[in-house]
Amino acid sequence: MTPAPGAGPAPLVIGGLGGSGTRLVAEIAQQLGYFLGRDLNHARDNLWFTLLFKRPRWHPAKTSRDPRQLELACGVLERAMTGRGAASGAAWSVLARATGEAVLGRHGQTRAFTPGWPLAPSARLARALAFPARHDGPWGWKEPNSHVFLRALAERWPEMRFIYVNRHGLDMAFSRNQAQLHNWGPLYGVAPAGPPGTPQPRAMLDFWLRALERVAADGRQLLGERFLLLDYDRLATQPGAELPGLLRFLGLDPAGAPLEQLGALAVASESIGRHRRHDLSIFDPVQVEAVRNHGFPVGE
Repeated sequence: MTPAPGAGPAPLVIGGLGGSGTRLVAEIAQQLGYFLGRDLNHARDNLWFTLLFKRPRWHPAKTSRDPRQLELACGVLERAMTGRGAASGAAWSVLARATGEAVLGRHGQTRAFTPGWPLAPSARLARALAFPARHDGPWGWKEPNSHVFLRALAERWPEMRFIYVNRHGLDMAFSRNQAQLHNWGPLYGVAPAGPPGTPQPRAMLDFWLRALERVAADGRQLLGERFLLLDYDRLATQPGAELPGLLRFLGLDPAGAPLEQLGALAVASESIGRHRRHDLSIFDPVQVEAVRNHGFPVGE
């Protein structure tokens, strides 16, 4: 299927909390003809973005004194993905610094090289130096942490489309994927209640709420109709009902889309509804009510 005309210059970006179902959306985008990168892990994360941006000290709140660093990182990413743009000395410096920090284990990884990092940082740098030939078709990336940098990305690509994949907050509260809580939580005013790997559902739910509220407000303000808050639960369990809206968001006509083929990608996670197996009295009633207000049933 041919993506919408004119989709090439600005990227499609897919983000969300870790474990929120972004992989499914990435697979759908690839089926629709979007180029999401050549350096991907099993979850379809674009490891170029991970290398350049997933550094807790690089949160926009901490780089406000030197916003050019974020701009240069965006330029390196675009150059790597599309072959467009010049590779300046400053851009190379950003790439080399990011690689050095990865070598030193300062990328928020819980150990030196996780399954998401099949290449050593030095090998990743070598691959980075071999920029691909020019790519003018529709492109973008999926990397959950992208939502943290929404403002910087929208400034670089004001015509981009951003999909924030959202899951039931109480299911996410009991997720073992807590990397974002530890990497970014304090910058959202949420302090992890313990070391990585220890269950901390109250802190996870608080982070889910604050991240959702911030990205929804920023996305609607900066991107308007080019921002989509996508419910993973509905997409995974009712793909026939949800896919047409996603396709229209991408500028595509659902009538000409292989809906059956795309729907086959949706295999509902067994973790949907896992909050029903837990005692919800550990949460503040205000938190639970906020989950309901965001459209997710509680207890039904």
